[in-house]
Amino acid sequence: AASPSEELPTPSAVLACDALKFVTTFRSHLPKETLLGLFPDLIKLLGVSNNVVHSYAAICLERILALREGTTRASPPKVAGAELAPVLEQLLTRLFACFDFPDSKENEYAMKCLMRVLGALEPAHVFPIFEAIVPKLCAIIAEVSANPSKPNFNHALFEALASIVADVVRHAKAGGGDPPA
Repeated sequence: AASPSEELPTPSAVLACDALKFVTTFRSHLPKETLLGLFPDLIKLLGVSNNVVHSYAAICLERILALREGTTRASPPKVAGAELAPVLEQLLTRLFACFDFPDSKENEYAMKCLMRVLGALEPAHVFPIFEAIVPKLCAIIAEVSANPSKPNFNHALFEALASIVADVVRHAKAGGGDPPA
């Protein structure tokens, strides 16, 4: 297993960022299978301590998850939440680890990616992770409320929390069990 924080030599970091920018730019032209195949590598790059590399990885993941099959907002997503299931635990672990890096305490790209991941999941997938995720989000809220300085980060943080709470309520109303206390 790879360590939570990985280092890339500077030339490799530049190449990684260039590759991430390429995938982000041409994501709509890549087949779904290719995008899904990139997820393990993108998740590894979230663990790189270099702020630019893990920010680019978060941007790339977020933009892939924002893709739609068609041209309207009503079109289904190109990557469905159920397709995240095999990598979900590692993805969430690495995203939350981004906020432990000194330059990324309020990394808006990582938070927006987290928001998009939680928003992409079906309520049935959110319910099992609810009790692990909400305390982490609440801890981040408590930390940033002392000195709110990045409105985009704060917005994505509250959107992530609202998304997970709404999914748990939807799951409970559908007969999936009571929401956790």
